[in-house]
Amino acid sequence: ASVTSMMCNTDYEDSLFQFGATVNIRKIPNVVVNPSVIDGKINWQVMIDSQVQLQINYAYDAAVIISDIQYAQMDVNLQGAIINEMAQRLRIVIETVILGGAYASATTTETSVDWRTAGNPTAAITQSNADLDNLNIPSEDRYVVISPNAAMYLRRESTLYALNSGNPKGALINGFVGDYDGASVYKSTLLTGTGA
Repeated sequence: ASVTSMMCNTDYEDSLFQFGATVNIRKIPNVVVNPSVIDGKINWQVMIDSQVQLQINYAYDAAVIISDIQYAQMDVNLQGAIINEMAQRLRIVIETVILGGAYASATTTETSVDWRTAGNPTAAITQSNADLDNLNIPSEDRYVVISPNAAMYLRRESTLYALNSGNPKGALINGFVGDYDGASVYKSTLLTGTGA
């Protein structure tokens, strides 16, 4: 039920052999476009192999013992409730790590209070998308994660939101708020960035 499961992929899961392992993810190289001269020499570019290294350095577990006596005397499904609580706690840990890591690794930030004030989350989302466009970041798979308060303000902007969300009622499923200005918008209480 984590919003990160909708933003992250499992493409490299087969390479995750053990804790402490490193997965090398190949990056698409930057291609240089040169002016062409008729009958002139072609300037060949030597591709330089570059990669992102994914460190497998997080591991979490949880365990609870239910005695035979407790199990026999249960008047509620305690086992199911405990399993659900473990899943919820694990979701919180994973979401905090991933969202915090994404914020920490950002190369460009912009400080704005638009996310926190009524009538302005749409301005903040469209500004963010414009900033990404200006950096020539591909428009596929863009995500916006906002606080519950920012999601509330966004839903209040009913006309703009209904026209742009792709979901007339703004279905809130697993934190999914809707699509806006080409980005999938999610809400989370676990955003850890400050100011920017």
